[in-house]
Amino acid sequence: GIKMNIQTHLLPNLSAYVVSYLEENKYSDKTLEHYRCTYNQLYRYLNEKHISEFNQESGMTFIDEHYRNAKEFSCRSYYSNLKRRIFVLFEYHSAASVTTKRFSVHSRKLLHLQEIMNQYIIEQQKRSLAAKTLENKITLTKDFLFYLEDKGFDSLVSLSVSVIYEYLGTKKESAVSTREGILYVLRDALRFFSEQNFCNPELKKLFPQISTHSEDPVPSCFTPAELKIILSSVDRSTPIGKRDYTILVISSFLGLRASDIREFKISSIKWGEASIEITQSKTGQFLQLPLLDEIKFAILDYLKNGRPKTNSDFLFLRHSAPYGPFESHNCFYYVIKKYLYTIELNGRKHGIHALRFSAAGNMLSNGTPITTICNILGHTYSNTTKKYLKIDVDNLRKA
Repeated sequence: GIKMNIQTHLLPNLSAYVVSYLEENKYSDKTLEHYRCTYNQLYRYLNEKHISEFNQESGMTFIDEHYRNAKEFSCRSYYSNLKRRIFVLFEYHSAASVTTKRFSVHSRKLLHLQEIMNQYIIEQQKRSLAAKTLENKITLTKDFLFYLEDKGFDSLVSLSVSVIYEYLGTKKESAVSTREGILYVLRDALRFFSEQNFCNPELKKLFPQISTHSEDPVPSCFTPAELKIILSSVDRSTPIGKRDYTILVISSFLGLRASDIREFKISSIKWGEASIEITQSKTGQFLQLPLLDEIKFAILDYLKNGRPKTNSDFLFLRHSAPYGPFESHNCFYYVIKKYLYTIELNGRKHGIHALRFSAAGNMLSNGTPITTICNILGHTYSNTTKKYLKIDVDNLRKA
């Protein structure tokens, strides 16, 4: 966060400038009213406590006291919005502008291991990796190096197997697929570090085989009946409801990845041919899909009656200012979660990928050939698709 103190008597003018700035940047009237209300309450709180100047820490104390431990008893987005309003005060006071980044996102920098990280990045950039794959490898490797620096490492010379497994132990609460991804990236990074003589060369022999999916043999998915209940629970009378419904329909019927939904362009829709044409963000491969009636009518309704009026070619936009496409890390988890109260989850996962699994399983149940499913999911190899088809439990029982 921004480290500074602000004199309390300046708060009324400062908050007025902030609200005016947000208004110029097309923030909604409702959001502006929330900002005004929070700043008025903050000003009253500071005067009652006889605090002549305040910082972000006292701002957080105000939130916890005034909103009665909102962090514990309120929804995550409500508490985040409260903290955001406090952060914006200090950001505007410092730079006379407000970024679109959330207050909690800050780029921490490595102190001693940055040069090693730089060389790893250069090596990865030489490969023909998808942008998202490169970003993921850099993020996970940097997380590992941050852990080492926190443990007092200023080089990798004394890095040991036990320290690596201690790091992995901090990820034991993560999803199986997440842990598997960490292992793959860590194995690749250790091989590079070994080849560059940054660490003990024996470490490149770690994790010769990675198989964590055996812990989670049947992927989470929803039946057609459950999908129907989920879709019918969306309030399609609101702009956000129209957007969410369209996202859910596309992922339920076509099984698109979250990344491809994020980057879905209006120009990808070929109305005359009743098809959708995209380049997959993960594989870089061209993919043509049918523009089913359910999808077509949902998109038209969203475009005409729900989508913010902008010139952006991205189909799906944030519905709060500044309007624009979703961030690269957004996986639509909260888009789906709020509609799942209508069905019993029984411990199943409920991200966008569960809808992808569902689309695959439901196509198989309807007798769709595996090669066709492979093409629709955008898989290069049918063996990848077969992993998805563990969910056709009825046919597996028959077999």
